[in-house]
Amino acid sequence: MMLGIGSAAGKRLNSGQYNGTVLKSVSDPGEEDAWVMPAAMACFRSRYATFKSLLIEAKCKHPQLKRMLAAHDVKPAFDPKTLGAFLCRRADLPDSFEI
Repeated sequence: MMLGIGSAAGKRLNSGQYNGTVLKSVSDPGEEDAWVMPAAMACFRSRYATFKSLLIEAKCKHPQLKRMLAAHDVKPAFDPKTLGAFLCRRADLPDSFEI
């Protein structure tokens, strides 16, 4: 939740089905859920942006951000329907993108 994605999307990212582990975590024996360490969260945030985080960073509304992303041909890094969240690679955002 701290990354701006739901727990189900976080588990999918951690599962390894997305070309390796996108979101690294640590598991304790006997614990059902793994922990994502602060350094891994920072690394994730530096490489990926959620739609919600882009809305906040760009200080714009949903339709305006969709138009901006489309104008710069920014595509989701993973299928949003399968993942359950919209993520794009920060490297895919052009320098001219006002974020």
